[in-house]
Amino acid sequence: MKRLDKYIFMEMVPPFLVSILVFSTVLILGKMTLLTKLIVSRGVSVMDILWLVAAILPSFLVFIVPMATLMAVLLAFHRLSADNEITAMKTAGVSLYHMMRPVALLAVLSYAITMFLCIHALPWGIWSTKQTIQKIVKAHADVVLKEGIFNDVAGKAVVYMGKYTPKNKYMEEIVISDERDPRVRNTIVAEKGHIVPSSDGKSISFRLMDGVISRVEGGFDSAQTVSFRRYDLNLPLEDFWDLSKVGRRDTEALDPFEMTMGQLNEVIRNGEPGTERHQMALLEYHHRFALPVACLVMSILGVSLGVQFSGGRKSWGMVIALVIFFVYFILYSATKSLGESGLVPVAPGAWAPNVLFGTLGVYLFLQTARETRFDWVDRMLHLWKRLLENKRFSGFFSS
Repeated sequence: MKRLDKYIFMEMVPPFLVSILVFSTVLILGKMTLLTKLIVSRGVSVMDILWLVAAILPSFLVFIVPMATLMAVLLAFHRLSADNEITAMKTAGVSLYHMMRPVALLAVLSYAITMFLCIHALPWGIWSTKQTIQKIVKAHADVVLKEGIFNDVAGKAVVYMGKYTPKNKYMEEIVISDERDPRVRNTIVAEKGHIVPSSDGKSISFRLMDGVISRVEGGFDSAQTVSFRRYDLNLPLEDFWDLSKVGRRDTEALDPFEMTMGQLNEVIRNGEPGTERHQMALLEYHHRFALPVACLVMSILGVSLGVQFSGGRKSWGMVIALVIFFVYFILYSATKSLGESGLVPVAPGAWAPNVLFGTLGVYLFLQTARETRFDWVDRMLHLWKRLLENKRFSGFFSS
């Protein structure tokens, strides 16, 4: 029996690891255009980008690991079923319940990995991401500015650049509305200019050429216009990016999703119930324990889908698995948003996806263990086949 458990477990390990690698790569590739632009155009170092990717990765992995668990179990049991090995095992007296032992081992392993990610890696990753971005902003202040749009500066100023060349930090068609002084509104229009390095690393320095400054005092009592050949303007970097909490790890400086479990417990224990911060901390606390349980839920679903969708129905099994996890993620996000707004109780909302899909998984597993075929799957496939054979529908689908 131990040899059989090891055999089934080893069937699940390769697709589990490959799924993690593939899903992680896909998600990271979605950010590669921006990251490459930061390296090539803005001069950000490769090490800073690699550290930023490492910091972002835990926020991906907390969802990737449960998904990889589902795919690993599904693919392993699909192969066992397609090769009639499950039938042979049942003939030898090994029921589907006994085959769940290696599945349980993988589920517990993925649960432990996800729990570590939620408890330790996720808050570290979020905090490190903010730290790295703040470091990049301080070293390369122009990353916060984009050409062709109005860049809002903390509601105190607006910067517009018609054209911008990151290589030499050259700007054209510049409009800056400076309202930092509530008594005076300055509108600066310049044909060209440069972003020059600041000596303190705490401001963005604009060197503007060939322009005018329109100054209007409060109440529009007086106005004046001044032309200039060269004008230097410094905007504090903290107006673009909040630097007041850089380097701080105390509870007051962190949002709940950045906190360690000890800090969350402190806010929940000492905070005033009903306040937004207390609600957010309680919600984050429950979700960090609820999300790893998804690994257990997905493993049960994977067994049923793998056995039922054998033979020519393999692709349908994978599609349904992806749909199930997508619906789980949507429900997870919806209950979290409703919990943040106070429309649903925190604990029931956080655990509702696991309860719903766990119940579904147990039901499907019991049906599979009794060798009950999912007739609804055959009816759905038959309907889909008829739709594809319909010329009108197939023509519409292909167009």
